[in-house]
Amino acid sequence: MCPAGNFSSSVASRECAPCPPSTYKGIDSKAQCSPCPEGTYNALYGQTACSKCPPETPQSPSGSDSIENCTSFCLAGTYGAFGAPPCTPCDPGSVAPLNGSAACTPCDIGSYQVEAGGVACTPCVGGNSTVAEGSTLPSHCRAVCPAGSFGEDGLSPNGFIDGCIQCSPGYMYAHPRLPSISFSPFLVISLSVLFYISAFRTLPIENH
Repeated sequence: MCPAGNFSSSVASRECAPCPPSTYKGIDSKAQCSPCPEGTYNALYGQTACSKCPPETPQSPSGSDSIENCTSFCLAGTYGAFGAPPCTPCDPGSVAPLNGSAACTPCDIGSYQVEAGGVACTPCVGGNSTVAEGSTLPSHCRAVCPAGSFGEDGLSPNGFIDGCIQCSPGYMYAHPRLPSISFSPFLVISLSVLFYISAFRTLPIENH
C-alpha cells in the first residue's frame, strides 16, 4: 500500500507516485488521490491534505491547484446577494455560468438541467424542444410538430413526431409553435376565385 500523499497507478502495481497538485491522499484515504474540496487548494505534489482558502477569499472550485483560484465571489453554479457569500446552489432547471452571480438563469426553451448547481444547460437532441423555460429532465424534450400538423404548445403529446395530429383538408399549421390551426391562404384565394367566376356567370348579357 502506498503511503499518504502517494498513489499507485493500478491495484497490481507496487510502484507509488506522489499525488499531483489539485489533489491529496490522507492516511486513511482510498488507493487513489482525491481532488481538493471546494474552498481549498493544493499547489504541491505528494500532499496529505489541501490548504484552506484565506478568510477574505473563501471560495474555490473543487480540484483547485493554486491560491489564485480562491475568490470572495460565489462560484459558478451558485448565487448570493451581490454575487457574494453566503452562496446557494442553483436549482435544477437553472444555471449560473459565471462566478459572482446574484441570481440563477432558467434554462432556455429547448434545453434542461437535471442537477442542482449547474453551470450550463443541456440542449435537447434531434431538434426537439421543451414547452417552457426551466426544464429539469431530458424527458421534457419533445418532438416539434412540423408544418401541416399540430400538438399542444406545438409539440407532440407523446414526444415523437408520430404523435402530432395532421391538419384537416383546407387547414394548415404554418409555424411549429403556433397554438392554433388557421385557414390555408390557398383555400381562401381559391374560394375568392370561385366566387368571382360564379358572380361573373350570373351577370346578364347585354345585346348591342
